[in-house]
Amino acid sequence: METINNSNAISNANEPTKLWNASFITLLMIGMLSQSASQMMNPILPSYLIYKGAALTLTAFITSGFALIAMITRPFSGAVNDIFNPKKLMILSGFLIGLCILGYAFAPTIPLLMFFRVLHGIAFSIQGTTNITFSTSFIPRNRMGEGMGYMAMSIIVPTAIGPNLGIWISDSISFTLCLIIAAILTFSAAMCVFLVPYNYEKSPQKENVKFKSSFNNLLAKELLFLTLCISIFSMGNGLVTTYIKLLADDRGIANVGLFFTISSFVMIFIRPFSGRLLGKKGLSFILIPSYFIASLSSVFIAVATSTWMLLIAGALRAVGQGAGMPSIQATAVKSLEKERRGVAVSTCFIGQDLGQFVGPIIGSYIVTQYNYEALFNSYAVMLILIALFYIFYRKFSKNEVAQRAMSVER
Repeated sequence: METINNSNAISNANEPTKLWNASFITLLMIGMLSQSASQMMNPILPSYLIYKGAALTLTAFITSGFALIAMITRPFSGAVNDIFNPKKLMILSGFLIGLCILGYAFAPTIPLLMFFRVLHGIAFSIQGTTNITFSTSFIPRNRMGEGMGYMAMSIIVPTAIGPNLGIWISDSISFTLCLIIAAILTFSAAMCVFLVPYNYEKSPQKENVKFKSSFNNLLAKELLFLTLCISIFSMGNGLVTTYIKLLADDRGIANVGLFFTISSFVMIFIRPFSGRLLGKKGLSFILIPSYFIASLSSVFIAVATSTWMLLIAGALRAVGQGAGMPSIQATAVKSLEKERRGVAVSTCFIGQDLGQFVGPIIGSYIVTQYNYEALFNSYAVMLILIALFYIFYRKFSKNEVAQRAMSVER
């Protein structure tokens, strides 16, 4: 069993008194490394699959199938975290993700690449849940919201730099080198977890009870409407990740990676502001404008013929989605009693994974039958429709939890 050797080292049996302790800072660095690897790889994967000989529809299925696997695995990852040491799970899932990325680089056939994609989705689901579970052990209880906010903010820099770097390496040198570098970053992040002191105390008598409880609380049905709301935003993530580079290549638009850069920097300012506004004005005040702004972003992508148009789209997307998605997540967690916050988080994740999975598959059909402009214009219309449906639902729904969630917080 691992021991604690310094005042900054925190364990699950010793709640920290300072937010900026050594373990918390190390976890921020780990998050930045692993997110950098993901952001380098995601935008190039569709082009890489087409380069390997996959058709567009199959490419969309492989890229979005990752989210389907994560969605199926996500509820059970909470039960796994109740039973096993979260530090060991972080290390294991990190190394498994690194191996999957290497598998992408050297897989000789599309079926083998699909196998690594499925394995990656399972590992990613476990890692995402474990990262939250493990990180809360190193954040003071009275600063939990602030600490989790910093954890979320730590991914913004990789989101700004990673896609640009990945696209540049793949275009200038090779896809393979880009994937190898992403794998090295992932392995490095997993190795850094060893540096975090953690004293795990197993409770065998609770294992079966917790696992059964997790099965009985896989989904918060009171939050299904909010889950739909967040899945529509997540669908946009899947469309942008899968098709933005293909659209840029098709139209001869240079520096498409700047789309992600501008989105990330705008989110730095939007997220803290929208969080404060949520507490004062409530979800509806933020969410309805967010859908309309995100819709405008999609229209700009649809008609983009130059880099500056994509930059405007990226900024608008950051304002709309950057304010809307976190507000839905925070509202969902606060809408249920404290004992059910875990299932609230899991339900939101399921909605995100569902949108990420469905979006690219539907998109492949629209692109094949029509074009990229039709795809992103269709998504813009969908955002307007969900905004209108939200207004209708808020007025007529008898779901008490949903009504409480959509009202102004007191």
